[in-house]
Amino acid sequence: MIQRAYATIEGRQVQLGPANSPESRAAFERVLREWYWSGRKLPKDASMAKDAQREKSAKRSAWRKLHGWHPHQARHSAATDLRKAGNLDVAKVVLGHTSITMTEQDAEADVVAALEVAERIG
Repeated sequence: MIQRAYATIEGRQVQLGPANSPESRAAFERVLREWYWSGRKLPKDASMAKDAQREKSAKRSAWRKLHGWHPHQARHSAATDLRKAGNLDVAKVVLGHTSITMTEQDAEADVVAALEVAERIG
């Protein structure tokens, strides 16, 4: 049985077509456009949700400015420590990366170790 997509507009249920299909998406956009152009406005709840989202985003930005770091920095720090303690392959496995390239981006290069190797080699 094919699932159908519906939209409820002002208490009236409108059938849009097969669920998750390009046809139902196009029908939804058409119905919404007709509803909007007939002089309707978005419900207050929708605009309040956008305001809450903006406020949450502003709080997050203020927190980052105040604290000066991002939670992903902990992951990068751990990757760098793993690279120094073991090697890049150890960091790759622990971080769950499928590509060594991604691990190289997460873990900072060990400049001190590189200089030591360069001195030993000559």
